[in-house]
This record gives sequence, structure tokens and C-alpha cells, in this order.
Amino acid sequence: ATRFQKCSNLFSLKKVRREINRKLSDTKPLQQLNLGTDTMKSVVSQALEVVMDGTHRSLEEETQEIFDRIPGKGGDKTIKLEESGFKFYDDLDSEQSGINMGGMLSAAYSFVSSMSKLGSVQIPLVCDSPVTGMDPMTIGGYVQEVWPLFDQMIIFTTPGERRNIEDAPDGKA
Repeated sequence: ATRFQKCSNLFSLKKVRREINRKLSDTKPLQQLNLGTDTMKSVVSQALEVVMDGTHRSLEEETQEIFDRIPGKGGDKTIKLEESGFKFYDDLDSEQSGINMGGMLSAAYSFVSSMSKLGSVQIPLVCDSPVTGMDPMTIGGYVQEVWPLFDQMIIFTTPGERRNIEDAPDGKA
């Protein structure tokens, strides 16, 4: 116990690490064990990176597929899922500086639905005034395409919104 000291800074910790690695390289069995451990870490890291890339690609494809079915999003758009959030691109693959609220909501619902599918979990749809500002055709398409994506829903509507949902083509209350 008297040989051990508390490392008070990163320099001391690195010094201890170098000493341990030097001791490991002095003995053949420990050297082989160290090499095996490093190889295992590298393989697991590469495998995790491949799995994460595949998962991200699947999530992006599923989100796009659902997004394409939803009306009222301001035309055809391609969604890219990036660190900072959604990025939208037009037919010419030019990044869009903005998108209408229907498009943003559609992307969000598509993403949440894709995440629930990918994770094999049920995520409830919770929304307040989900059809405010939509015309009857958009409401009908929205109800027909978005709501079936979720097994559970909690929706807060005004009496006027409820009437618009019920009166929309293919609207279901």
C-alpha cells in the first residue's frame, strides 16, 4: 500500500500507464494478453461503428419512406439526419434553408415512428392542436397517414378542430 500514490494530474496518470505497459511488455504471457486485449478492443470498435452506420442508414431510409407518404409538407423533399437535426434537400439535391411547419412536423412524426419501429417499442403520439391551420384535404391525408403510425395517441383538440377532423375526407375521430 505504501508504494501506491494518488494521481493528482493527467501527467502522473500517463506516467503510471506507461510504467504498466512497460511491465506488460517485459513478460511474454502478459505481452500476448495485452496484444489480444488491444486487438479485441479494435475489432469491437470497428464492429460497433459498422452497426451504428447501418442503424443510422436504416433510420434515415425508414424516416424518408414514411415522410414521402404524408401530405402537406410543401412538395418532395429528401431528409438527412445529421448531428444538428434534420436537413432538407430538394429534387436537385440542394439544401433547403427552411421548410414549412407541416413539413417539419411530418419529419418529426416520421422520425419518431421510425425510431419506435427500429427499437421495437411503442411510442405514443402526444400532440396539442394537431391540425390547426390545415385545409380539409391535408387534414384527411394527415389523419390517414400519420395517425396509423402510432399504436397509442393522446390528442388535445378544440371542438372546431374535432369537427374539421370528422368532416375531412377519410377523417377518423
